[in-house]
Amino acid sequence: MNGDPREFIREVLDNVGDVMFGMDSHTKLVLVALLSGGHVLLEGNPGLGKTELVKAIAGELGIRAGRIQFTPDLMPADITGGGVPTGVPGEFRFERGPIFTNLLLADEINRATPKTQAAMLEAMAEKQVTAMGEIHLLPQPFMVLATQNPIEQQGTYELPEAQRDRFMMKLFIDGPGEEALDRILGKTSDAEKVREERERLMKSEKARRHAADDSEPGQAQIAATAVLLLTLREKAWQGRCDPAVREHVRNLVLASYPGYEPSGARAAELSEQRNNLDQPYGPRLAIALLRAVLGWHLLYGGEEERNGPAVQSLISVVIPVLEHRTLWKWRFLEEVREQGRAGLIAALIDYVWATAPESPDYRSLLDQELVRQGLRHA
Repeated sequence: MNGDPREFIREVLDNVGDVMFGMDSHTKLVLVALLSGGHVLLEGNPGLGKTELVKAIAGELGIRAGRIQFTPDLMPADITGGGVPTGVPGEFRFERGPIFTNLLLADEINRATPKTQAAMLEAMAEKQVTAMGEIHLLPQPFMVLATQNPIEQQGTYELPEAQRDRFMMKLFIDGPGEEALDRILGKTSDAEKVREERERLMKSEKARRHAADDSEPGQAQIAATAVLLLTLREKAWQGRCDPAVREHVRNLVLASYPGYEPSGARAAELSEQRNNLDQPYGPRLAIALLRAVLGWHLLYGGEEERNGPAVQSLISVVIPVLEHRTLWKWRFLEEVREQGRAGLIAALIDYVWATAPESPDYRSLLDQELVRQGLRHA
């Protein structure tokens, strides 16, 4: 960094903002905590970009970054490191754990047991680790950016008060607004990134053939298939998409937010459907759904979709993409218990119908396609 430090920070903010939409305020506070020697706890439902935000900040700062995925079976030594045999009987040496870095992403920290969470206390407060009777200083600067899911979710352990106090800030991440979600969907079809992956694979295969490395039978066929699949993915992501389909995908996510105020002729129906959801959808759903639509269109799209993916492709993939991401309230699950999965699918279809764009032509096509695929009665 040369010159005005504020200019450097502005550049970091701009670059992070190019990939993380609607998170400028969070990025600013994380940088304040880093400058102040503090740690930050990010809380939000899965799929809202907590992990991607941390990765983007670390990449722009150009410092060493590490990541620990916290799970119920994670042990303290998996974080701090521990003794490993040297080969001499009875002799051990200290092997550093992933905590020895500048910016540590502690992903889903409240999925680990309290014992493992406690392993972070000394490091966060003293910037050091005590192991095998010795003190090991952590690299400087050192910062923990921890993500956690809401405590009411299954498989989570509330952070002890002593550990919560180690965090300078706790930031809540909500779902993106309409403008940010539109920008996210606009970058979903990142064909350039796929092209780079394909070119790297082709260079790697060329180098392998040049070295005459035939140690793995069928390697050439595997590489050729991989290149073909990446080429098809690039082609799919370059495809045009009906603006109404993109709007429908956006609506599916936005309408699930508690603060969303539905309008139009189906406002009451949409409110009823949304009230059955236990958690809102996130941008990860929107990305997955739009990519699935583009992929279905490339492989199976009919003549009626010659100008790009339309409602037929959306309805073909919407249930497989939505079903496992949808968490229902217990009250509603009891109501449809006798219907089983069929009742849940019907509720999803009702939600898809209620979030469709207002265009009469689009809704007519939606009705026809739902009937054709047996998801709704004529």
